[in-house]
Amino acid sequence: MLADAVLAGAVVAGVDAAGTGVAGIGGASCGWLIGAAAGVGVLPADAPFGWDVVLAGAVARGAVLAWLVGAEPFSAAKVSRHSWGTERGFSRYCSRSSSTSHALGPDGSGVRFGATRKELSDLPGMERTRTKYLSVGHRYLTYSAEFVVVRRALGSRTMLVATWNVNSLNARMPRVEPWLEEVQPDVLCLQETKMAQDAFPTSAFSELGYESVHHGEGRWNGVAILSRVGLEDPFGGFADGIEADTDARLVSATCGGVRIHSVYVPNGREVDHDHYHYKLSWLSRLRSHLEATADPASPVIVAGDWNIAPEDQDVWDPAAFEGATHVTERERAALSNVMDWGLIDTFRQRHPGPGLYSYYDYQAGRFHKREGIRIDFVLSTSILAERCVLDVVDRNGRKGTKPSDHCPVIAVYRDPAI
Repeated sequence: MLADAVLAGAVVAGVDAAGTGVAGIGGASCGWLIGAAAGVGVLPADAPFGWDVVLAGAVARGAVLAWLVGAEPFSAAKVSRHSWGTERGFSRYCSRSSSTSHALGPDGSGVRFGATRKELSDLPGMERTRTKYLSVGHRYLTYSAEFVVVRRALGSRTMLVATWNVNSLNARMPRVEPWLEEVQPDVLCLQETKMAQDAFPTSAFSELGYESVHHGEGRWNGVAILSRVGLEDPFGGFADGIEADTDARLVSATCGGVRIHSVYVPNGREVDHDHYHYKLSWLSRLRSHLEATADPASPVIVAGDWNIAPEDQDVWDPAAFEGATHVTERERAALSNVMDWGLIDTFRQRHPGPGLYSYYDYQAGRFHKREGIRIDFVLSTSILAERCVLDVVDRNGRKGTKPSDHCPVIAVYRDPAI
């Protein structure tokens, strides 16, 4: 039982110890050792996961688990020559050691953790071992085995919320369905579905285990929420008493005890265009909607395509946007007014610095040049923000055949329902 308890500690106490920042200070290996040492007798008889998960976490990802679920954010330290400074370099390294899973440590350095992907795949419940990468600037974090272990080890204690402007759901369903199966978000907010209500693929999402609500109008706009943790009190548009919106840009529902809003903020087109003033008015009405329907002291998430870059570091070249929408003081002030209701941008808190974008224009090879802007956010109230353990942009959603021009943006919360 002593050995079992130590193994359990790598997953249970190790994760909890990381919440104090110990793993971030001492590195991933220190987090594993502290977790193991503290783990004697920790695993309760009614633990919500089996020994296969404990074994996988201890042998393969004990350190990464601790780091993922509470360690300090990525540092800005320069990636060493033994690390992977670019996606291409990372892929080349993995191709030479294709049987081994890798991850980046909290200091930005390359770290190899013992178990091979074959060993992981032989464990029950570890069938998803194809390596994918989550982008953090020019550094990447694998989410294959460790992603599964984190979710299974913490069980109902986590909620993964994602937002994705799919730029026509009909065109993007061949991308969305496998992404749902791969990442398995608890809640996904969609924007620009560009579908009428009766065309929304409710049954297809239901087969994947998701309830859904859609607020659409046909050719343009359209927002939706998918949830596998329940979906209650759905509502499309602004609350009663607030000037109605002629476009389908807002839908709300309660999922797993959290009030979720999927938003598609107007583009604005040109500064001082009628659509620009509509954008400012829309954001003001969103603030009023939150005041009328939600409490900033409760678990609330507002996620979507905001069509505003909050700071100059959120665009690849501020000079290229001079005189354009998305970066004007009035737009940024309108966004700040919404956030002042009680919303926090945990992604920016976790990753302070330029080079992190969620939107890349189809033109001029912007994606491959990393010339993008950050306009997609998962904002949360403080009661959730303090429980946020992971914020990331999934660049894979922007790759491949017929992608959207937006990447999925992901946030993971521990103990989300208060």
